[in-house]
Amino acid sequence: ENLLFDPAATVTRGIAAVIVSRLFDLAPVADCHASFSDVPCTHPLYGYVQALADAGITAGCGGGEYCVDDLATRGQLAAFIVGGAGWTLVTPAAPSYSDVPASHPLYSFIETGRENRLFEDETTGGTFRPDEPSTRADAAMFSYNVVRSRYSLW
Repeated sequence: ENLLFDPAATVTRGIAAVIVSRLFDLAPVADCHASFSDVPCTHPLYGYVQALADAGITAGCGGGEYCVDDLATRGQLAAFIVGGAGWTLVTPAAPSYSDVPASHPLYSFIETGRENRLFEDETTGGTFRPDEPSTRADAAMFSYNVVRSRYSLW
């Protein structure tokens, strides 16, 4: 609709699939073998969502669906990126963020992202806000940090 970046705009799970696929050079899947009932082969984002599924980065949101139009949370985006990067999951005894206890379902993914500097220059005040919707700014910063890591630009 416009050419503005709009950093506060939220990111859907479908768009998160596009971001992660492109970030890790996962080619959109062309052949039809849909893993999720809400993302049939005719869906415009099918190739990207299926690329994540085929790579083992996502198993969807449950019930055989991906929840393509739901907002991606910061924790979900972090988990997709950690999976795409292939980082070995870590599970420290003590949480790094006060709002991500060890009982949080994405605890290991978020801790692994922190250990690999995925959130560098992004989190403040000892919180991560894992269940808040991801914004375009979050996606840009996380992606930037993956590129910094990939090319040793720290």
